[in-house]
This record gives sequence, structure tokens and C-alpha cells, in this order.
Amino acid sequence: NFANHAHPAFVAAMDTVRSGELGNLIGAFARLSNRRSYPLENLAWAGQSSVAWFLASHTADLISWLTGWRPASVLARGSKGALTSHGVDTWDLIQSIVTFDSGKSALLENSWALPDSHPTVVQFDFVLHGEAGQFQVDMTRQGVVLAGPNGFTWPGTISWIPELLDKLFDRLDQPDPSSLAAGVDNTALLVALHRSLETGREVAVQLDPQ
Repeated sequence: NFANHAHPAFVAAMDTVRSGELGNLIGAFARLSNRRSYPLENLAWAGQSSVAWFLASHTADLISWLTGWRPASVLARGSKGALTSHGVDTWDLIQSIVTFDSGKSALLENSWALPDSHPTVVQFDFVLHGEAGQFQVDMTRQGVVLAGPNGFTWPGTISWIPELLDKLFDRLDQPDPSSLAAGVDNTALLVALHRSLETGREVAVQLDPQ
């Protein structure tokens, strides 16, 4: 369920791409991270997974959805320590350079180790670069700041749950082969990403032909 396809900010991004206002697309950047307490307190299975499976899956999908590019290879680096010290043996931070079949690349950054003092549970920044323009999405702040008795926060203001559920149920009712294929591509990329973390080398993404 790639929920961000229904997110108003990314629907606007897709509309902008289709309008041609950005020109030829040349790259992307996506940071999607959580406070450390999120995996420790909410994900009992975090030690059997990673921040890439949990979060990079969504940003990698967004880039492919917006650009039409399929992943070709990935070079990933990461660090461990903060979560391991709490008994959860998984990556704190993963940074990945994904190269696509277009020859263009994107940088993905994902952390499960944001300090719990961070004003939001989720940090989400996205940039799509084009030859003629740039589309930026700042989902971390959403334009609202609250300094209250419990500290400094950025309250969430955008809810897209009805649109998300509508899209999900439509897919369940009438499965879209292209969406299923995108999910397979996404899984292949994440398998290659973790292999790159283990080997320290750039790894080709093994895609099924379409």
C-alpha cells in the first residue's frame, strides 16, 4: 500500500511533472526518518527488519512513480549502535544512492535514530529536480509551529486517510498489474540495497523484464 500516491502534496507533484513545468527530470532526494522511540516502542519486529524496508520502500516508490524510472543499481552505507544498545540489532541510519534505468540517480536517507527531542515523530523531506524547475515537499513542518508546555512541536495539519483508503480499496477490488509490478521492483531494490550494505559494493537490482 504505497499510501503517498494519494497524498495531496505528491498528487500535486505528479500534476506538476505531467504539466512539463519541471522539464526533463534529472534526480531526486528523499529523507524519511523516525524518532528512536518509534521502532523501540511500536515495532516489536524491528530487529528482524530495517529502516530501509520500513521507510525507504515508500520514498523509492515515490521516485519511481513520479519519474517512471526503474531502479538499476544501488550503493548503500549505514551505521549501527544506538538501537543495538537497546537490544534491537538493526541499522540506525542508511544512506543510499540509487541509479535508475534512465541513467539518473537519487539519494535516499533513512534513520530510526532521530533523538526523541525531535519535534515530530516523522521527518520527511522530498525534492524532485528537473532541468527547468524543482519541486520541494516539506512534510516535517507543514507550516505550523506550537511552543507549548510540552515543548516545541510541529503539529501535523494534513490528513489524507480517506483518499488513502479509497485508493487501497480500489486496488483490492480491481488489482492493477502495473502497481503489482512496481511492488516487485521496490522489493528487488531493497534486497539489492541490503546486499550493498553487507558487501560495501554497488549492487545491481535484479528486475523482471516488463
